[in-house]
Amino acid sequence: MTRPERLYSAYVFDMDGTIYLGDEVLPGVADTLRVLRELGAPVRFLSNNPTKDPEQYAAKLARLGLPTPVSDIANTVVSTVGWLRHHHPDAVVFPIAEEPLIRALRAAGVQLSEHPAEIDIVLASYDRTFDYRKLQIAFDALWFHRRAILVQTNPDRYCPFPGGRGEPDCAAITAAIEACTGVRCSVNLGKPGGIMVAEAVAGLGVEPADVLMVGDRLATDVAMGRDGVRPGADRRQHARRSGRRPARAASRPHHRHLRPTRPGRRLASGPRGGHLSARPVRPESPAAGPHWLRRASSCSRRMSACPQCWASSRKTWRRIQRSVRLPRRFPEKTTSPDSPADAVRDKAMASR
Repeated sequence: MTRPERLYSAYVFDMDGTIYLGDEVLPGVADTLRVLRELGAPVRFLSNNPTKDPEQYAAKLARLGLPTPVSDIANTVVSTVGWLRHHHPDAVVFPIAEEPLIRALRAAGVQLSEHPAEIDIVLASYDRTFDYRKLQIAFDALWFHRRAILVQTNPDRYCPFPGGRGEPDCAAITAAIEACTGVRCSVNLGKPGGIMVAEAVAGLGVEPADVLMVGDRLATDVAMGRDGVRPGADRRQHARRSGRRPARAASRPHHRHLRPTRPGRRLASGPRGGHLSARPVRPESPAAGPHWLRRASSCSRRMSACPQCWASSRKTWRRIQRSVRLPRRFPEKTTSPDSPADAVRDKAMASR
């Protein structure tokens, strides 16, 4: 195995899908960890999976032939408990979570409750026992009593399984709560958030910029590496599997063409000199038009500098003209009856 040309101050590895997949160690992992430890480089392991605590992860790594101290492992169980103790020590929490996280919260002295009138924080997590009863409690605490905030352990949409399969993860539960309450998640306690970055380098005494992050997912591992520590994941390979462009992995798309506006708004001005804007009209007014008419672009670039916005706006404006018969803003290239071309044509016809 080739030794690295330089050593970073520390190395942080994701576990699920990077160190192992299911119960099998991935190729090259054992040799890589052995060489790094022989060279004296600190090695840490992170995971966004809150269904196991660090002790369970240490036992699994030992079973796979990769013995690791519990102190070198951190996951969203650790980051969640630490954040609650530091920022909300007296808060009453309703955890939508599995037993390892609930057990860690109780051990840390966090107050837990299922009574919506008492809940200060609704904690969404990867919970395979999620049901309508838990959703109702979260709904009452957030929407009816309006006293709680919503936080999540991690932003993952699914957890990868061997054979290309997976399970819905924390983001699915967060989305269900957001959809029915209209309350947005306030804090993300896992990768790629800064809270997990702090857990990754805690006690090492190193700068995050000189720590190498190795992982398999663009939206979490690579995003954490880019924003907090140095990325080491294979971005092109994951982009081919996920269908996403690596350059846009951790950021929102630059253009959000024709994002829906609030009900009762319609397009009012054409795209010349700027993007389509919207002005309020009565919801019952026929001018509201079809659903695609009540849209507006939110791209921050000038129209001339954004060909995609120009094309979308031009196409939409054509449809508006056909629907509500507004004046044309993009006239076809035709000549007027009194143009010089008509005079030449008339003179030629008269000489025949």
